[in-house]
Amino acid sequence: MDRAGQTKKDGRLYGTLDGMRGIAAIAVVIVHAPALFGPLTAASAGLAVDLFFVMSGFIISHAYDRRLSTSMSVHNFIVVRTIRLYPLYFMGLMLGALGASATIWLGDSQEWTLGLIAAAIIPALLMLPSLGIGRQEPALFPLNPPSWSLFFELVVNVAYAALFPRLTIKMIAIVVALAGVGLVALAVSHGNLHAGSHWHNFAGGFARVVYSFGAGVLICRSKVKLLKTPPLLILTACAAMFAISPGRYTGAYELTCVLILLPGLVALGAANEPSEFLRPKMAYLGLISYGVYSLHFPLALAAKGMLTKLHGEDISSLTPWAGIIFLFGITIACGAVDKLYDTKVRAFLTSRFALAIARKQVVRVNTTKL
Repeated sequence: MDRAGQTKKDGRLYGTLDGMRGIAAIAVVIVHAPALFGPLTAASAGLAVDLFFVMSGFIISHAYDRRLSTSMSVHNFIVVRTIRLYPLYFMGLMLGALGASATIWLGDSQEWTLGLIAAAIIPALLMLPSLGIGRQEPALFPLNPPSWSLFFELVVNVAYAALFPRLTIKMIAIVVALAGVGLVALAVSHGNLHAGSHWHNFAGGFARVVYSFGAGVLICRSKVKLLKTPPLLILTACAAMFAISPGRYTGAYELTCVLILLPGLVALGAANEPSEFLRPKMAYLGLISYGVYSLHFPLALAAKGMLTKLHGEDISSLTPWAGIIFLFGITIACGAVDKLYDTKVRAFLTSRFALAIARKQVVRVNTTKL
């Protein structure tokens, strides 16, 4: 998930998309930490992942279409994308491993052993799923379960770059339509679109990422003019979408959101910029969104563990204030993490890999002259 504000088009910074990304990340925190938030819920926050995928398609298309058609190789694109995603992904993985290890040391673990932790870390270091570790319905990334969407995002990014010369608007529309059929089948057969995070629903993750990413690309490449819409109204619509609990209509609701409403909101967000007053607030939401998403799960488990040690197993009397304080803390912390860790590590990796790529290009040029 890229920060939308990092790319410009026609002098704009996509500040509304930044705000939408931040709202989506906050909704994910709420749904993943019910013990902290209690009555404060975001029942449909799983749709945030589909929103991230649409935004990714939009941003990738805008930022890389021209470069992929001219000077950027698929290999260089993969390097750039991995550098963008990996530092915070790695931090989330290490926090998850530390948390799992702590449960063993404290004698609280009913799931982990040091051997299982090692078995989960090894493939995860390569951003690959672990094979059936830890649960009756094993997660792809058991040490930090939200990482599943980063895996699918990287897969679709690589596929997009590799197939780029053939991906005309017509071809993308056909692929998106086929993925949409897959989503309909998923909603009918399972009653929802909760797929991709665990091995038993792994295949459904491809339908989700292909449809939403492709829709984002189509939005970027289209020339449709949209009505002016207040950015705060767009953010409110996003928040409301994540808060709704559709009950027995979950499948129909999620399908409508993914197929129509989320792409529509991204299109509106891309077409409408916030005011000068709102722009820095939305920019900060975009700045911390990836960190919040990548780090919240192990940190929320740690917060819950600390509260139960201090207050006992029943911490319901502390909710939702415990969750609100946690949310405030993680948004502040992720701002510091971006400045002190993520930005610096990505700059270092970019400089190192840029030098390596430049050397390879020099070698190729010298070889062709021989």
